[in-house]
Amino acid sequence: MYEPYDLPYPDPDAYLARIGITERPEPTAENLDRLVYAHLTHVPFEDLNQSLFGRPISLKTADLFEKIVVQKRGGYCFEQNMAFRRLLKDLGYDSEPVYARVLWADDPMPPVSHCAILTRIEGEDFYRYCDVGFGGPAPAGTIPVIPDTETAVCGETWLLKRHESGWMDLSLKKPDGTVEPEIRFCPNRTVPQDFIAPNYYLSESPESPFKQFIMVNLRTETGSLALTVDKLTVREGGEVTEIEVPDRDALFAVLEKYYGMTFEN
Repeated sequence: MYEPYDLPYPDPDAYLARIGITERPEPTAENLDRLVYAHLTHVPFEDLNQSLFGRPISLKTADLFEKIVVQKRGGYCFEQNMAFRRLLKDLGYDSEPVYARVLWADDPMPPVSHCAILTRIEGEDFYRYCDVGFGGPAPAGTIPVIPDTETAVCGETWLLKRHESGWMDLSLKKPDGTVEPEIRFCPNRTVPQDFIAPNYYLSESPESPFKQFIMVNLRTETGSLALTVDKLTVREGGEVTEIEVPDRDALFAVLEKYYGMTFEN
């Protein structure tokens, strides 16, 4: 019944090409960091099927491959991390999804609305946290799941602590020393079909933010591209440029120029 949610990809090399990798890498820790960074800089976080087109979101392997690889689209967290997790398995990694909570709100225990990946590398006695589908600040590489540790990734420092619930809190340590909580994730891995129900709610409920607001984000080698509602914010080096997106024609032009996505308007 649930086999379509965890089938091997028909062409893993095509997926690798989609994220700019031309040779199939060995399943090492170094290559896992490389894969995470490549995915983050090639596949945008986007909720256009929900917010703009009113289309359903499928987590079946074939549908994820069609959207992300063939159509050169992006997706939101469940789509991207499920797609990436299947790629990792096809490359020989021991990878499974985990439940996660977003810690931006004041609620001390927000609902599960995110998923990430825990991967074990042969020879290591700990998991590595991978996340290519978070719409906000996320590590541009892997985080060893070792409590009370700091990990430097691409010039950023990430803190990992165990929450009283037994889950793990991942926070970004800013240059001024302040700490910004981002994600709380379960240290116990689960299976893809466990996300069918939360995916349905977050992609179909009118209360879901993904139904209410257009969000398209992409990390770049020098900054980021963040499209929210009717404004594109381009961060490049230390410079910030804001571009108004007043109508549908302007939206499709921005999506093509900055994100490489084309649609029939």
